[in-house]
Amino acid sequence: MNKVDCKDLKLFKISDIFETEYIGKQLQVPTGAYVSKKNLTEGSVPRITVSGMDNGVSGYYDSCDKNYRVFENFISVSFLGTIFYQKSKASLDMKVHCLKPKKVILNDEIAFFLATIIKKTITDSKYSDQISSTVLPDIDILLPSIKNEDTSYEPDWEYMEKYIDNIKNTVEQKFHKIKQIKEDKNIINTKEWKEFKIGELFPKIVKPDVLHSREIIQDENGIPYVVRSKFNNGIKCYAQYQPKMRPSPSGTISFGAENATFFYQSQKFISGRDIYYIDTTKYSKKICFFLISCLKTLSDKYSYNYGMFPNLLKEDIIKLPIDKNGNPDWEYMENYIMQIEKKAKNILKILSVF
Repeated sequence: MNKVDCKDLKLFKISDIFETEYIGKQLQVPTGAYVSKKNLTEGSVPRITVSGMDNGVSGYYDSCDKNYRVFENFISVSFLGTIFYQKSKASLDMKVHCLKPKKVILNDEIAFFLATIIKKTITDSKYSDQISSTVLPDIDILLPSIKNEDTSYEPDWEYMEKYIDNIKNTVEQKFHKIKQIKEDKNIINTKEWKEFKIGELFPKIVKPDVLHSREIIQDENGIPYVVRSKFNNGIKCYAQYQPKMRPSPSGTISFGAENATFFYQSQKFISGRDIYYIDTTKYSKKICFFLISCLKTLSDKYSYNYGMFPNLLKEDIIKLPIDKNGNPDWEYMENYIMQIEKKAKNILKILSVF
């Protein structure tokens, strides 16, 4: 039941399904109103705003203000199109509306189904930036339906509940499989590993040419521009190649002096200030990934005031698995990362479309 059965879908107006009220002669859904902060006191009732974060909750308050209204077990819809299921009591800020079904009591499954459909409808409609309490009642939403004896239709609440329940069960099964994969860890016994001085393993640690941001012309099809960042593999942007550039080689491990984070660079790259690279071009990508994990154990000892410059890094020590001759076991490192990648692929497969 991963796809909605479309044969019995019918259009229903919001006002046909959800409670409405008249303000003067104008039909609208119940909505919140402005309450001054001085009239709000810390309490237990969540205050729902137009925010798209934290279920729309801005804080927990009580109030005696005449505009302070409390609703319970409803779907909140703001004029900006943020939509959340409010299972417990909640008060609404101005321009946040209450959708409470007339003929069914909401539960998680029905609420999530409705919220998804309403969100999709609003996003695809001309109302996406002006969802007022008077506009909302006239919006049509497409829902699974059942036919009554008098040939009229009503939403098929049971179908919605079973549909979401089926998705939840499927997700739970997938996460159970992922948990099993994660629990089957490749535990490494490092007692038999040997210490190696980094400068003896990798004598070539290079300071590339420095290119400042002002010298860069961004080009999404250009060459990676690596800077002292812990994010996005250290890549700030892609730069237009220029003849004066002397790119660093691919297959190397980059790091920043004042940001002790190591990255594998699979492409030739240019770099900003205080970026260096370890020449690992003779090793495979998988071996480099293993080495990066070991090198990262050194990160905490370096800081902005105590930079990880090549002369210091070369004197540092890392532990690596060894072969029968006491040399680094490059084959073991390759195979270990291969197993990690295999697990990651299995997890991605599980998380693929239902």
